Amino acid sequence: MSSRAVPSVFRTQTSSLLAAAVVLGVLPMFGISNQLLQIFTLALLFAIPAVGLSLLYGEGGQMSVASGALYGIGAYVAAIGAREHVLTIWLALPVAALAAAAAATLVGLTALRVRGHYFLIITFAFAELWRITMVNLRSLTGGNQGVMVLEPVTLPGIGEIESLRAFYFLALAATLIAALVVVLLRCSTFGRSLRAVRENERLAISLGLNAARVRLVAFAISGALAGAAGTLYAYNLKHVGPDLFGATAGIQIVLVLLIGGARSAVGPLIGALLFAALPEFVSLDPITTQIVYGFALIAIVLVSPEGLVPRIAGWLASAVRWSQPTAAPRS
Repeated sequence: MSSRAVPSVFRTQTSSLLAAAVVLGVLPMFGISNQLLQIFTLALLFAIPAVGLSLLYGEGGQMSVASGALYGIGAYVAAIGAREHVLTIWLALPVAALAAAAAATLVGLTALRVRGHYFLIITFAFAELWRITMVNLRSLTGGNQGVMVLEPVTLPGIGEIESLRAFYFLALAATLIAALVVVLLRCSTFGRSLRAVRENERLAISLGLNAARVRLVAFAISGALAGAAGTLYAYNLKHVGPDLFGATAGIQIVLVLLIGGARSAVGPLIGALLFAALPEFVSLDPITTQIVYGFALIAIVLVSPEGLVPRIAGWLASAVRWSQPTAAPRS
């Protein structure tokens, strides 16, 4: 991406985020049920680790399923901190982000020595090892029972958040901030370095780039965003358990990213909303719903490998060009 293209990309991606903020901001005003509002809230929180993964995969070309475990690290840090009365939600957010970033760095120091499916296998093993560890550290994590989060969410100058609608807006704000951070990184020198490593690692190294360090920083940033999202997830559900995270959650985050688009600012957001809300709108029995859901996801990935958002944007651009009248030839 040339330096001239950066302002255009930044404007396009920030404009799409602004449009998403407006649409999702007015959504609760249409009188949707609390059940659906909770689904949208969880989708927003699930979009944040996908946003972080979009930096590692969309710009760096490195797929990972460790995001589920990094998401869980943030959730457990917040839950245990609340249980022991040592962390409020606002203290837990930076602590959880740092803890998840540190875990991602430790995994990355080993995993990023390899590429492709080998890296994917290592991140899968890490996610499952983390989940098993949470099950067996019963004195700290509660084992399979998990940890309850009884502390309220309070906003400075406002007080305690009690309504689901208020937490929805908190989740929306957090998701948009995370997406904006990734857009800024994507358009920065770091983003250009990450893309250079993705396109031609040997050439990037010959030009003086430290490919391993660039990828490691991207992995750490991805982990920090997942950890922060895990904190909000814990306070929203009021409970965390090992089965909520691990490799399965990591695979779901990957699917969210692939559905929406890894190189689009709103791609992870759209993907998370579709992933979470689609089963609710398919009024079939649970088994049939899962089958239909699975086929729909496969169709989306096969028809549009870059995600739905880039494909829809391409269709709209083609429609605009087609609708514009062609200039008459000069005599």
